[in-house]
Order: sequence, then structure tokens, then C-alpha cells
Amino acid sequence: KYIVPLSAKTSDQLNEYAASLYKYLNEKEEYCAISDVCFTLQNGREVLEERVLFLADNYQHLLELLRDFTEKKKNDQVFIGDKTRIKQTNYLHGDLVSTILMTPSDIG
Repeated sequence: KYIVPLSAKTSDQLNEYAASLYKYLNEKEEYCAISDVCFTLQNGREVLEERVLFLADNYQHLLELLRDFTEKKKNDQVFIGDKTRIKQTNYLHGDLVSTILMTPSDIG
């Protein structure tokens, strides 16, 4: 699985960010490596209040997850949270997601 996190100040901005990422990735003439997408989204980014985490198997799966999120469809590989709580969890990945959606500065 590939961990693809996004964050924004508000849930509306998070939805817009996910929609814009979906549009960008979907319109590329050639798929880029999902590991490159993950690296770019996980490094040098400020973690903001509203968060979503996608657990994708591959590039095409990430597109499906982004589409589901922007269309507000439930998906057990999409985890939505903010800096104080997780709104959706998955039994197998719950601890991993809790750790990623919460950052050390959020605790205490």
C-alpha cells in the first residue's frame, strides 16, 4: 500500500485540493510513479487542520480513491480526520492511520 496524505485548513479546501489533484493526475498523458506522488505529498508540506489519507495499491487505485472522496462516497481505504479526531477508521489500519493523521505537535 502507498500512503497518500493531504491536508488543508478547512474541509472545503481539502475537497478542492483533492479534486484538483485528481484532475491533474487523471489528465496526465502518462502516469507517473505513485511513489513519486507519495514522496512529493509527504515532504516539505505543512500539516494543516483537516486531513485525509488514502491507502492506494497503485496509481489507478489512487485516482479511484480521490474520485470517491471528492464525490463523498465511502471507501474503507480513505481516512478522514482532523488534528483532534479521526472520523473514519479501518480495523486493519486504524493504528497506522491514527499515527499519521495525528502529528506530535497535536498531542499535548
